[in-house]
Amino acid sequence: MDLIVTADDYGLTRGINYGIYDACLEGIVNSVGLLMNTKHTDHGISLMENMTVGIGISLNMTYGKPLVADGNSLQEYGFFKPIHDWNEIDNEAVINEFKAQIDLALSKGVPISFLSSYENVHLKHDGIYKIIDSLASEYDLNFRKKSDEDFEFCDLFYDRMVNLDFLTQLLMQYKGCKTVELVVHPGFLCGHLINISSYRELRLVEHSILTSAFVKSFIKDRDIMLKTYQDIDW
Repeated sequence: MDLIVTADDYGLTRGINYGIYDACLEGIVNSVGLLMNTKHTDHGISLMENMTVGIGISLNMTYGKPLVADGNSLQEYGFFKPIHDWNEIDNEAVINEFKAQIDLALSKGVPISFLSSYENVHLKHDGIYKIIDSLASEYDLNFRKKSDEDFEFCDLFYDRMVNLDFLTQLLMQYKGCKTVELVVHPGFLCGHLINISSYRELRLVEHSILTSAFVKSFIKDRDIMLKTYQDIDW
């Protein structure tokens, strides 16, 4: 089995950036989902400059401020509207915002290997999925797809399911799959994280599990191959 371990929320806070960076250095995380519209984006990019990990752009239309501010129907009072306030999706506004985020990453020299979306909005809304599919083709990139016979997307290692036993059972459950992407959310505590999110202490637990010697040995002993998006023959 080829396993991609992607840490999402990269760029959200400095504490998360440091936690993900350490999980890449010391653990099984080998891929990150980078947010391009936060004040901690550049900090995250600087940490990853000398690392060989897969960097995906986590296209964002639900948190923080849009890059395209003028005439952006996705925002209100300068910030993205939450999903429950959407009346209908303005495809042109979404495309313009997503392209601005991709172009900003490219201008900063980020070696993009795939596209995804913050909070995996595109896996929940067919219209957003089609937009990201089209952008992936336009920029010649892979993107986080829905599960099919060759690929399994898993975001179950989260919240109450963050424990060592569940992770090992999960990996055994997918034994025989060609490629699995496991999305995780490690991080370190910081004041900004405490201020913006209720998902805090469990990020530390995720980090400790993902960097544990047991998990690294478990993967090695079962011939699970850690891969990135650019390593996979899609």
